[in-house]
Amino acid sequence: NISSRAGRKIKFSDRVTHLNFHKHSEDYLRNLGFDNQFIIGYPKFFNTWISTVSKYSKAKYSKDDSKCVVIYTRGVSEYYMDKDKYEFLLVSSYKTVRSILGDVEIIVKHHPRECLSFINQIIDKISGKNIHISSEHSAVIASNAIMAIAFWTSAILDSLSLGVPSVEYYIESEKFREVEPKGSAYRNIGIDS
Repeated sequence: NISSRAGRKIKFSDRVTHLNFHKHSEDYLRNLGFDNQFIIGYPKFFNTWISTVSKYSKAKYSKDDSKCVVIYTRGVSEYYMDKDKYEFLLVSSYKTVRSILGDVEIIVKHHPRECLSFINQIIDKISGKNIHISSEHSAVIASNAIMAIAFWTSAILDSLSLGVPSVEYYIESEKFREVEPKGSAYRNIGIDS
């Protein structure tokens, strides 16, 4: 959270030490009441985490050497994703991948609070082939990816931590700047967008 508008102060925040992932978030966390912070770095980039993900992925998917393209989605919501923009992003991502990479498998990693029936409706509408929805951890999916596309989600950090070429592909919702006044936090820290 670099420039997100902080909500209300967190109850008892002054009684704890907050483990902060990055200096970027200091002001945001202070606005929530966390004055005592300790910067630990982002766990997704820890060598032990990357090693664990790689070992798990190899053990679970060792017979599957095929590569894929991962699309990290974000559910429709009032402030972060308009329904029409979501459909455009998914359909145009699918068509672009098909036009450049042919029939490579596309795995849609949905946001945990996202409606799967909406994704399936879009896939059915375009008669999508070799495209699947997965609930597997976003880093595990990325471990076999040749590229990742993210619709404004922190899941892009999973693919980047594994060295997978990743791009943020996002069209701001109508109310996005009300909660993210400086735009995409990922773009603002240098992620391709």
